[in-house]
Amino acid sequence: MKTTLLLLISTLFLLSCGQQGDGLAKKMSKKGGSWSVTKNTWQIVERSVTNQVVRDGENIGGTLLFQENGNLVYNYQIDTVLRSGNALWNVDDYDINVTYIDLAGTVAGALTVNYTIQHQGQHKVTFQATENYIDAAQNSISTTVSMELERRY
Repeated sequence: MKTTLLLLISTLFLLSCGQQGDGLAKKMSKKGGSWSVTKNTWQIVERSVTNQVVRDGENIGGTLLFQENGNLVYNYQIDTVLRSGNALWNVDDYDINVTYIDLAGTVAGALTVNYTIQHQGQHKVTFQATENYIDAAQNSISTTVSMELERRY
């Protein structure tokens, strides 16, 4: 009996630790889907044929609006560059895939990023990802991002 009860409690605990699929999509889009960027930590590695430059830092502020129809409206800053516009989002198990459209600084204009989600409670999550792309000057850019988000009401 004790073993069965312990197994049941452990299962319920594990199920409550992370959401996936439709549950994660509902979490991100419910109550209007509006999230504040409370902290955005980043590191940019820019490689050209002859040089490598590494910059890192932190920005505070910004918003992400996850709409149920798969649209994302974003406004946040990395380094000195303001990112603002529309993107598409979907859920893949425990991750969120975001395809930025007309993203300034990228050659193709589009960039798909797979964000790993860490749940920090019912109203807080952390997005983590590495973005890799080629800029207009043919430099290889790798940006590691960690965004702490809090639900807006």
